[in-house]
Amino acid sequence: MLVFTTRLTRRGLAAAVILAGALLCGIILLAARLGAGPRDAVESTPTPRDIHNNEDRVAYLESFGWRVEPQPLEVQEVRIPDEFDAILQNYNEIQLSQGFDLSRHKGKRVMRYRYEILNHPQEAFEVYADLLVDGDTVIGSDVHTAELDGFMAGLTRPDADEFPGVGGGAASPRNTIAN
Repeated sequence: MLVFTTRLTRRGLAAAVILAGALLCGIILLAARLGAGPRDAVESTPTPRDIHNNEDRVAYLESFGWRVEPQPLEVQEVRIPDEFDAILQNYNEIQLSQGFDLSRHKGKRVMRYRYEILNHPQEAFEVYADLLVDGDTVIGSDVHTAELDGFMAGLTRPDADEFPGVGGGAASPRNTIAN
């Protein structure tokens, strides 16, 4: 049997207590970081790459604060043109502001899902959300009215006093993306 003895001074005892406290704090912080909490909420938020079905598409729109009819108004295969005219370049600017880039999908056939938005602050018009989906990935999206003097914007939900006003909006993707 091996016995180890040491002479402990007050300074050594204080250092040992501080070291034990720092070790305990480190363990608590590590356990909190690995445990449940905000991380679980982030993982459950739909991402543009996790869109497998209608329920996922609706959840994706709801993650931006939109309340939509649960079934799409339209489901249509559309082709992203090989060349972008000025209207489609403007539409792609909206996409770029959201982290999408339709120019990477030129020539592809994708699905467009249109949903009616029920809680847009602009109540004078019917407002729609379009999702452009390639496989299981959203590659573009917008919120717009079908009015000639309506608006088009990204999915980020505006405050009631900041919503896109009527007039000067970009053209609808229905008119800019060839079927």
